[in-house]
Amino acid sequence: MKSRSLDELLHELNLAGAPYEDQYKAITSLCADGLLRPVRSSPPNGKKPALHSRYVRLPKKSGESRDEEAALFAELEGLAPEIARIYYRMHPESYRKEREYVLLLNSFFLQKKHLLTESVSCNERSFQIWHDEKFLKKRAKRLLAHCGVDYASLNVYETAEPFASFSVSRETPQNILVIENSDTFYSMRRALLRAPTLFGRTIGTLIYGAGSRILSSFGDFVRTADPFLQQEENTFLYWGDLDYQGISIFVQVMNDLSAPVSPFSEAYLTMLEKARHITLRNAKPGQRKLEPERFFGFFEPEARRCMEEILRKGLYIPQEIVTIHDVLPATGGA
Repeated sequence: MKSRSLDELLHELNLAGAPYEDQYKAITSLCADGLLRPVRSSPPNGKKPALHSRYVRLPKKSGESRDEEAALFAELEGLAPEIARIYYRMHPESYRKEREYVLLLNSFFLQKKHLLTESVSCNERSFQIWHDEKFLKKRAKRLLAHCGVDYASLNVYETAEPFASFSVSRETPQNILVIENSDTFYSMRRALLRAPTLFGRTIGTLIYGAGSRILSSFGDFVRTADPFLQQEENTFLYWGDLDYQGISIFVQVMNDLSAPVSPFSEAYLTMLEKARHITLRNAKPGQRKLEPERFFGFFEPEARRCMEEILRKGLYIPQEIVTIHDVLPATGGA
């Protein structure tokens, strides 16, 4: 078989001007795949790590002709500039396997790149590109890596199951209260239908956080919510059970949410006051104690001491200790 020089090969692979590291990886990978064989008697090229100065192109086991192989490399070079070639040059077999999906991505970049200026859901973008709404989430990770395409560059967002919310007002800035449990959410919604304040504080919107579910999708909700809920001037308040789990949820919301958030202190103080007159139950065992001091830091020393004592004893106060009667004093607390 006729050998060819290393320089000739690099020109054929369109790697003549590439960094030497890429050239070395491409040649050694083709040798490992049985597509090239170094001429052992040829001198090294004088670089480190060294390559031989001549190689022999080996026939494809599949029977693919040289013309077909050349057409494949030519096709690679015609791809949109957003798609990297280096991996497929080094692994042509991978390109053959993934070619159908690479070409669909290529067509999107060449013909519909303008659609990237507007963010859409992951499934919507997946259908735009591959005509399969599940491809991007389930099958595209390796393909995008091979193509050198960053997932973020596709300008997609993850959708989440919508949170229940209730807005008294669309004016901004406003106080947005996130409530951990559904019973309390519905009670406070009823209260706000009668008056726009809870414990003396004006509330513009209630959001049902659904317990720990809020941790996986609340950020997405805020980013995709109505514009008046996304205003930076808004204040986020959180109210949940007084136990380590509820406090941990609050702390993680603090960490994940770009906007400031604080406990709805008036509600927690009402919980403490009502708890003075009853015997509290034991909290669920094994709860994470995630930085509770960040929560306690919002309260005066006496309230903090009471909360720490309750948690130290392994007790808890459920959010449901507060009812609509506590925010509508004329009805009488109970």
